[in-house]
Amino acid sequence: TIVTTTVEAATSLITGQEDGTPDDAGFVTFKSLVAVNGALQMEQHPELFALETEIAPSPNDIFWGNVGKDRGVIQTGRYASVAATVTLCLSWTFIVTFIVNLTNVDCLAEENAQLERVLARNPWLESVLQVISPLLLLIFNEGLLPVILKAISRFEFPASDASLEASAFWKMAAFSVIQTFL
Repeated sequence: TIVTTTVEAATSLITGQEDGTPDDAGFVTFKSLVAVNGALQMEQHPELFALETEIAPSPNDIFWGNVGKDRGVIQTGRYASVAATVTLCLSWTFIVTFIVNLTNVDCLAEENAQLERVLARNPWLESVLQVISPLLLLIFNEGLLPVILKAISRFEFPASDASLEASAFWKMAAFSVIQTFL
């Protein structure tokens, strides 16, 4: 029965009996680069945010489920994304400080007498623990942070992988500036 239903659905699409689901999105092709740039730069509709234009990516890179999303849903997602990014920026310093303190040999030895005795018997262990701290920071900042920012960028319902990457890049740039100067 599943095969029969699939064949019937495909046949109705091919014969034109059913066109699919209407959506508030479309793709337009142009014959010249001047026309493309004109369409991207001029207001296409008198109502604000009623029509948004961007260069279409390769069909393989399009997130088809996000194409034609309601403007209110997208705007809410963008606000949630900004709020999550700001929260992450403000809390990241505390997270990193906590990790550094966990690997700070002097602080750990003061808190734990048993560790102090182990370090006295094995002085090489102190060097290993001191190397772990920057390594953990590197893993968090260069490995985990981009993944988190990309996940946050998905709240914005990007239409393509390129839009997702661009959003995550801008978040990473803003994050780096904020962390550097705060």
